[in-house]
Amino acid sequence: MPPNAEFRQRRFANDDIDTLNQNANDDAATEARVSTTKGLASTEIAIEGVIYDLTDFKHPGGEVVHLFGGNDVTVQYKMIHPRHNAKHLEKMKAVGKVT
Repeated sequence: MPPNAEFRQRRFANDDIDTLNQNANDDAATEARVSTTKGLASTEIAIEGVIYDLTDFKHPGGEVVHLFGGNDVTVQYKMIHPRHNAKHLEKMKAVGKVT
């Protein structure tokens, strides 16, 4: 791993967060919802402070993703999908932000 790899990962991750926040705000069909992680429904997950609805999401790995419903899964998501960016998260419906 290059010496500056961690810095580059953080920089790109922050760019992805900004893009996600813009996408969550720009989507007219998305209802603005603010919640705490304790207020998440069993069909919702939070990644990097954005709440996603899993109801209609078809995960390529199957229904296992629904086991994480109602939780902040940022750490698990980054561990399993280290190279994913904001484009990958657009496949899920953003419904709000975590406060």
